[in-house]
Amino acid sequence: MTKKRNIGLCLFLLLLTISALIVSKTKAQPESASEKAPPSLTVFEPQISGLSVTINGVTLPGYANASITRIHWDWGDGSSEDHWFPASHTYSKPGTYTITLTVYQSDGLSATKTLNVEVKPGSSTVSSARA
Repeated sequence: MTKKRNIGLCLFLLLLTISALIVSKTKAQPESASEKAPPSLTVFEPQISGLSVTINGVTLPGYANASITRIHWDWGDGSSEDHWFPASHTYSKPGTYTITLTVYQSDGLSATKTLNVEVKPGSSTVSSARA
């Protein structure tokens, strides 16, 4: 049953990623650097297994000549890192943590998302987060 759920979740995440890419391509993007726009950032529901959290998502530059340079993760427990999607983190103790991720674009513009996760030893859920 767990394999079927995992396969279903993987297919769901793949469809969400494809949908996000299609939507982002249909949005009008500024043509020049004088029309700078911040990057887009879509974060999917975290996967939580015990004290470990994995988060996936999609980020795209705000306009044609920009590029994504990094994604910075503040895990809410005093640790932070730069990491591309998906990113995983294991907490040292149970609790509710606020995760903040910021995506940076080549022109210095950024976008930020914050979400809360609750981790418990021995628990396994697809989502217990709120964006």
